Amino acid sequence: MALTSVPVNLEAEETVLGAMILDRRAAEAAVAAIDSRMFYRESHATLFEVVRAVLAAGKPVDPLSVADAAERSGRLDAVGGKTRIAELVANVITTSNVTHYAAMVEEAWRRRSIVEAVTAILSDAQNGKPSSELLSDMESAAMDLGRSFSSRVSHVVPLFKGATLLDERLRNPLDETDGVAVPWGFLEPMKRGCLYVLGGYQADGKTAQAAHFLRAACEGGARVGLFSLEMPWEQMVARIAANLGAPASRVLSGNVRPPERAATAAAIARLAMLDADVIDHPRITTADIRRYQRVNRYDFVIVDHLHRFVIRDPRYERQELEAIIRDLTDLAREAEIPVLLLSQLSRTGDSKKPFPRPTMASLRGTAMLEAEATSVWFVWRERDEEGLATEVAHFICAKNRYGPVGSWKLYFSQRRVSFSEHPV
Repeated sequence: MALTSVPVNLEAEETVLGAMILDRRAAEAAVAAIDSRMFYRESHATLFEVVRAVLAAGKPVDPLSVADAAERSGRLDAVGGKTRIAELVANVITTSNVTHYAAMVEEAWRRRSIVEAVTAILSDAQNGKPSSELLSDMESAAMDLGRSFSSRVSHVVPLFKGATLLDERLRNPLDETDGVAVPWGFLEPMKRGCLYVLGGYQADGKTAQAAHFLRAACEGGARVGLFSLEMPWEQMVARIAANLGAPASRVLSGNVRPPERAATAAAIARLAMLDADVIDHPRITTADIRRYQRVNRYDFVIVDHLHRFVIRDPRYERQELEAIIRDLTDLAREAEIPVLLLSQLSRTGDSKKPFPRPTMASLRGTAMLEAEATSVWFVWRERDEEGLATEVAHFICAKNRYGPVGSWKLYFSQRRVSFSEHPV
């Protein structure tokens, strides 16, 4: 399918280039705001690069120096010659609005990028591409565009303003903008825009911890999205109800005894008050998670767990896991929310001690978890002589980009499938 028209703003492109050639400060502002790929006309993109090279060389920015630089680099004809440079300068009324016109250039480029992506998908649809593949292409295109657009986002904050904002935040440490509430007193609120990793051996309580984090965040006023790749939604909801006081095994079996009905009813009533969604999707992708986030605008996202994502080619498992981790890190930054990613741990080959106290080396499959995470936590339960997990557990902070690391003792209740800071 051919495009009949595309979003273009040639007048804005010409105004930006003319202002850049006339005024060094305008050139610096434009280079900070946009780049050459955003220009529709190739000659404009080339001229933008010429002016940027003049800036980088520390030379004066004026029509003569720009024309000379274009000629020396063999690009004078490509930009339209000296006559074209003179025309662009002559059409500029003022250079003070260069950032406004640069924003118009960027907006046209964004819309053009969207049109091109959609047009390619429409063409594939007309040529008989299966709908399942088209849907995947749409999600991938949206993710790629989101990354491309967000890569231009930056924040220029004068230090005096930064100092004022920091002082205000320190004076109001409990302000909700500081982060999302956590279940344990030894942890600080989760910071927005950060990826957190919670690792644990199978059956050590990763999902139970996820229920604690969901509950604490909701009770702190956050809206939560829990993406369950492993557990059906019925079991996950029952786990959260157990965290609120219902007997786990009875709720899971559906056979609640009369003495337990009052506590179960109270837990279900509290459960209904939590502002959270459980997304039960065993074959979910990071593109799906982004789509849910765009629609529902969660304040906090939990993903249970990394190693349940579908790996298309086992030969490249590490690379695919790293791509997933990068996508979730980008999601946290772009949506300005904390993302909690659960992860399995690697067991040792020692039959006498298959579940040792975890360290960073225990993270399974990729070192990128450690590199990308703001904090890396482990939940680990001690074993008895037969190798069975006991009620004594440890919450271990192995990495903390913003504070100390350490270990804290917790106690696991099998009846409620939950943890507490005191023996139960």
